[in-house]
Amino acid sequence: MASRKIFNPPAKHIPFLVQNLAVFCKHLAKKGIAVIEDEPLPGANRFYVHDLFGNRLEIVEWIDEQG
Repeated sequence: MASRKIFNPPAKHIPFLVQNLAVFCKHLAKKGIAVIEDEPLPGANRFYVHDLFGNRLEIVEWIDEQG
């Protein structure tokens, strides 16, 4: 009998670059999607969500620190 290998996804995540992170965050909240805050990343605002398969998706917006 052949055995099947179980797929174990890596502990990494998939990043997505967006503009206007706050608006996107509100959109996800309206859809009932949980947003996961993380430690600050210098020069960026970000949060994480999980897709239907449990993949961790990073949503990031780079900040212009020059003002």
